[in-house]
Amino acid sequence: LAARHGVWRSSPQGSVPVLDGCRPDEAAAIISQALTNGASWLAPEHVTALLGCYGLPLVSTRVVPDAEGAVAVAEALGVPVVLKAVATGLLHKSDAGGVVLDLEGADAVRAGALQIATAVTAAGHKLEGFVVQPMAAGGVELIVGVVHDQSFGPALACGAGGTTAELIKDVAVRITPVTDLDTAAMLRSLKTFPLLDGYRGAVRCDVAAVENVLLRVSAMVQAHPEIAELDCNPVIAGPHGATIVDARLRVMAAEPAPSAPSVRGVS
Repeated sequence: LAARHGVWRSSPQGSVPVLDGCRPDEAAAIISQALTNGASWLAPEHVTALLGCYGLPLVSTRVVPDAEGAVAVAEALGVPVVLKAVATGLLHKSDAGGVVLDLEGADAVRAGALQIATAVTAAGHKLEGFVVQPMAAGGVELIVGVVHDQSFGPALACGAGGTTAELIKDVAVRITPVTDLDTAAMLRSLKTFPLLDGYRGAVRCDVAAVENVLLRVSAMVQAHPEIAELDCNPVIAGPHGATIVDARLRVMAAEPAPSAPSVRGVS
């Protein structure tokens, strides 16, 4: 343990970059309004707006009240779409049948909306509307998340994502703010990193784009201690970038920031 600590102390720490395109004042207003309204988990449209304030690449997301609204958005997009349920308290939409993929054409979208409504209602939730998104391109699925630890402050995690994230449990964690070297080390410490790096002849993913997501999430939670929890799953990495396909975010009144520990992270 002492030897590992010595290696850590002597290793370069990197730097926390200044990121362009961030709008912290606008983000603070979104969070303040949510807290004023008594919200804990932000509504999908507010999650979209907040992530946009930090240049985070969330897939194009529209929230509509009913099936016909979903049909109108799908027709405007002109591509196969994903429908997701909007329901207060429904955090794991797939588990409740609240997600239907690859819908093309008005009839398919209507049928998907009915399927979701039936499943979500049967699971005991009140359906409030639908999220409509274009189908994302394939790639390597990751999870990027934050939890606010009472002792250490925001802890940033990334790892293997998708529906098997909890099963695989391949994750790296750092206390924010993270540096450019931290993000590189986090990804390369994952057992599944070879999937990003052209495993068995596959096309290499844009690892720099994933690192940029980590840096921007770190900047957001450092600037806004009211963010108690963030879960971006999956984040799909491909050869030309990274896209956040689904995100949920919880806020709470901020407490005094803890003293920063002399620890950079664990994997």
